[in-house]
Amino acid sequence: MKPRIDLRICIAGAALIVGATTETHAQVIYRLNCGGPDYVDPSGNLWSSDNGSGLFNVGKTLPSPLSPMIDIAGTDLDVLYRTERYDPIEAPNMLYSFPVTPGYYLVKLHFAEIYWNKPNRRKFDVVIHGEPVLVNYDIADGLGAYAADVRQFVTEVVAGELEIEFLHADPILDNPKISAIEIEKISNAPVITVVSPPRLQIAPDSRCSTPQNRVSLTAVDPDTDGSGMKWTLRRAPKFGTAAFVAGISNGTEVAVCYTPRAGQVSDDSFVVRVDDLDPNGGVAEVTILVSLVDSIAPDITCPENAIVYDGDSIEPNRTGQPIVSDAFDSAPMVSYSDESEPRDCPEVARIRRQWTAVDASGNIAICTQTIKVFSADSDDDGTPDCEDACPADEYKIEPGSCGCGKDDADRNADGQPDCTPTRPGRPVGDPSDGDGVGNPPADECCGGGIGIVTPFMMLGFPRRRTRRRK
Repeated sequence: MKPRIDLRICIAGAALIVGATTETHAQVIYRLNCGGPDYVDPSGNLWSSDNGSGLFNVGKTLPSPLSPMIDIAGTDLDVLYRTERYDPIEAPNMLYSFPVTPGYYLVKLHFAEIYWNKPNRRKFDVVIHGEPVLVNYDIADGLGAYAADVRQFVTEVVAGELEIEFLHADPILDNPKISAIEIEKISNAPVITVVSPPRLQIAPDSRCSTPQNRVSLTAVDPDTDGSGMKWTLRRAPKFGTAAFVAGISNGTEVAVCYTPRAGQVSDDSFVVRVDDLDPNGGVAEVTILVSLVDSIAPDITCPENAIVYDGDSIEPNRTGQPIVSDAFDSAPMVSYSDESEPRDCPEVARIRRQWTAVDASGNIAICTQTIKVFSADSDDDGTPDCEDACPADEYKIEPGSCGCGKDDADRNADGQPDCTPTRPGRPVGDPSDGDGVGNPPADECCGGGIGIVTPFMMLGFPRRRTRRRK
């Protein structure tokens, strides 16, 4: 991960900001580890300790380096940021002076907040060769603690030394500090000083006319007025297209617009070059990164409306799943919520199921499915249970005289249902039945049962014999 980099140029009292790393033709003059020992970085570069160097006037160091167990974010040069040199409040201000020959120099200042864990605890100013380049600078602002912040500046030295001075911006807040300093001498090639914005972040369906699709570029040339500089696309984008706005590609300031290709979902980049067309000069280049910002919601199609019966499952595996797709996210998050309202029989409830799809960029798509819940017909008699007082009886929808599950028939027409016998069973009109009407046999009542037996007539007691006299 690269540290945050700002580039400013100090020419004729101007301080111009650059928000992207540019390629310059430079020769490293100094690499200084401020407040720490000599250090060889992973690329084999030597960072010399400033102790005993004679390059600064005042400044104190930490009692000991920060623990090597603490990682410094945004850099692979952690060792540099675990030490520092800071300026106590007493006068004079901390000043580094580097002997250099006349010319243009790139100054890189390395910072990291390793004491405070929040902003507004340390603020200070930095002046390079008489030009203010950082004002009320707060290392932790936007980065937090234990994170590398590299600030780059270009300055012209006519004679003498290149000076970097650290000033207290607020006497109440903590002291100015520095972790490392690099100084490079720049050739007579142009220097790109402004890249704004440093990274294009655009919508997939945007066009060149949109301001967010444009990047502004400014360059200065150490030995010319810059009016004759020529800008070109040294490397075209891989997916979209880039072009100079209004066709202007000469001078110190130009603008380039980027248009994504139809259906493009991948990020892109292109390289812009500026040439001063001077035999003693050269070129400078900058890589413009393009990020496609997903502002398009997923495409969601709800399952068809469904009908279920009371007691059935209403889970999606029964009522259907939505179809969801997204150009940037292969697996958007899908969820649902239900709102149910009671209805009149035979539809006992209606459920409004809202499906929601959210992609990785937070774009949301919603659709609604309707699920109708109807009453079941448990006995398949054609009457829904919500209207059937005998839902388990396929022949009755009301209990009747005999209740549910029992036949109410009166097959002998005696005015009483067969399920409630009142006399011994006899066929209709049987003369042995004293009333001459008769009732159905007992074993036919309510689907059978134990017959009613009348004593004496049915038990057949033995007859008593009488002896005659002779």
